[in-house]
Amino acid sequence: MYGPYDKFGRQYSVALYTRTLSNLEKCDKEWLVYSKELDRVFYFCCKVFRKGISKGKLSDEGYSDWYHVTTRVIEHEISLDHLTNRKTWFDMSKILNLNETIDKVQYMQFNKERDYWKQVLLRIIAVVKFLAKHNLAFHGTNEKLY
Repeated sequence: MYGPYDKFGRQYSVALYTRTLSNLEKCDKEWLVYSKELDRVFYFCCKVFRKGISKGKLSDEGYSDWYHVTTRVIEHEISLDHLTNRKTWFDMSKILNLNETIDKVQYMQFNKERDYWKQVLLRIIAVVKFLAKHNLAFHGTNEKLY
């Protein structure tokens, strides 16, 4: 995936998503996000979890200088703000995967109520099917209106 060309003929490249470590192992930058509409690169965890004024454009308005983007990404990745925000993001994703959020009790209550009404609806459908199969009417013993 590549973005549009800038005035110097440069464009965004998907090569930014891969980081080569010192032992030549390659890992994905899961927190790096590219916006097609804005033609800018953002750090997801820094944009969401930043506190105060950010020092770089990668966590605020995005970065689109494709000539210097690799240098800025590397500088940002070793910054204290990025490391703190990334740790916060990893902790949050772990909590979400374990389903240990603040609204856990409300979520369980919502699921219980949803299951209850699903069962009620299934019973109503079963009654309608039974009456239709046996050619029975939907009324009781009194056939007068009102």
